[in-house]
Amino acid sequence: GGLGTRAATDSLLRLLDGPERDLAVQASGASGGASAAPLLRHLLHDPPPAVRRRAVVALGALLGPAAADPAMAMMSDPDHGVRSASAGVLASLGPDTRGTVAAGMAEMPPASQVLIVRALGRSGDEGAGVMILPFLESEDWAVRAAAVSSLSLIGGTLKVDVLERAVARETHPLARSLMSHTIEQSHAR
Repeated sequence: GGLGTRAATDSLLRLLDGPERDLAVQASGASGGASAAPLLRHLLHDPPPAVRRRAVVALGALLGPAAADPAMAMMSDPDHGVRSASAGVLASLGPDTRGTVAAGMAEMPPASQVLIVRALGRSGDEGAGVMILPFLESEDWAVRAAAVSSLSLIGGTLKVDVLERAVARETHPLARSLMSHTIEQSHAR
């Protein structure tokens, strides 16, 4: 059978006990087989970070917007790579999940907010910029700096004047410097 068939998924599942476990997880998501979703959800709690990272990415590829909740949950993983991959999944899910992601971000620690804000900026999606705007008012300077940097990547209707107002209010010297540099780069483009 081809990719996505029960036989293909079963073959991949047998590989999960081998040394290439993380690659089998990745292939499980790429196979498109819906029967892989429960296993991938289970592997979000596997001890090796590489397996958890690949499982969250595979779920994102397999489930699309339905992966928002598990990816949000993985933002509290102790491994930075897993959190970073989860942020990338959340940023890639598109407009249907923006409300869920925005609500979840408000409850996250600043380090996780920074990861998602950066991933949203890299997406280049103007709609994602609307999600980033509230983070210009964050109590955490690193979140504010990430928001300015990400908004400068998105551009479009989110003009440089929004960024300039943010830097004018900034009180943290490093954040102000990072923001000023980002705005200078935006003017140079």
